[in-house]
Amino acid sequence: QGPRPIRLGQDVAGTLSASDPALSGRGPFHAYRFTARADKRYVITMTAPDFDALVTVMREVGGLTDQIASDDDGGG
Repeated sequence: QGPRPIRLGQDVAGTLSASDPALSGRGPFHAYRFTARADKRYVITMTAPDFDALVTVMREVGGLTDQIASDDDGGG
């Protein structure tokens, strides 16, 4: 199962569990997919009252995935 499709402007609510995929040392995660335009600026907001959320933006080019931005915001 790959990233879940999301529309720009769409709100998503969910929970993480032990059955979700996980990154070593980071814990479980959910991945979402949307189509962005190079000439546009996007704002991604994520809130998590129970843990310090991390947002990573990646792009797929020719079947390869490349991280282009990440923000931990140093929250508690």
